[in-house]
Amino acid sequence: MKRILFALILSGLVLASATVSTAQIPARQVDRPLTLKQGVVAADVGVGHTMTDPTESTDASLGFVYGVLDDLQLGLSLPMGVDPTFETNDPAIVAIFRMHRTQELEAGLKIETSIPVKEGSAAELNVGAPVRWRSGPLRIDTGVVLGYALTDPAQKSLQIPIGVSYNLNEHLAFQLNTGVRAPEFEFDKYIMPLGAGLVYTLTSQGMTRGDIGVSASFPFFMQKGNVTTTDFMVISVGGRAFF
Repeated sequence: MKRILFALILSGLVLASATVSTAQIPARQVDRPLTLKQGVVAADVGVGHTMTDPTESTDASLGFVYGVLDDLQLGLSLPMGVDPTFETNDPAIVAIFRMHRTQELEAGLKIETSIPVKEGSAAELNVGAPVRWRSGPLRIDTGVVLGYALTDPAQKSLQIPIGVSYNLNEHLAFQLNTGVRAPEFEFDKYIMPLGAGLVYTLTSQGMTRGDIGVSASFPFFMQKGNVTTTDFMVISVGGRAFF
């Protein structure tokens, strides 16, 4: 009986802590911190439909992120193919440590590694230095990412991502994503993606409950020789819930 009572009290404390933490999540995308508050859990789900000529495919993903500390979050993503055939792809573990924080600027360290479970795949390691700057309704995310794939031969890359978020109002934000990726550190072989979308924040009783969004992207929008590719497009729908 005492153990049951202790478990109920402990559960109540955990739920109360999560409620307080969730209440501290900003509704505006521009105000979101680089890492989740301690004790907050985010569950992600997404579906992407790749439109190419002459074939098309559909992929999905599940993800979970946990705020270990205010300045440290750990995440797990589980990608999978849905159509034309169902298959599980390599999951990834992501850690973000925030090392600098002011009202306008945040910076940290991001480490992401994939776990090769799919036949023929190889482990990948990405180490990045994310930077987030905000002013008014505008937020810019950038930084640098070094990638290393344990293939034969090994492959390395340098990436500079650029993400822009602009809150049209308290709940709705426009987002633009681009950047440049240099395989083998050779910028004359660069790849520049381009994507845009809208994100709507769900709130109730003064707390941020989650986000839903839709986007369209061109993963290989511009490549070596300034060649523009628009016949490879991905339409995505996704959501995030906070607990």
